[in-house]
Amino acid sequence: MANVFRIQDTRLFSPFKGESERLWGLGAVILTLLVALPVISIGYLALFPTENIWPHLYNTVLFGYVWRTAVLMVGVGIITF
Repeated sequence: MANVFRIQDTRLFSPFKGESERLWGLGAVILTLLVALPVISIGYLALFPTENIWPHLYNTVLFGYVWRTAVLMVGVGIITF
């Protein structure tokens, strides 16, 4: 009677076995890099511009952007809680 309630080995029912598990993992990494590539490229262009744009942004719009972002974050935080 004790053998009736024995937990079966779940690895037998797993769709990921051996080589296919590695292929799924590799596919997930490649897909993640493809999705993240636009964000990475924008970050790279912002940190290493061809022209020195930071002084212009600092003198014109940077403080306004930072202020609006901070207000938005605080507002969302207040509404959330």
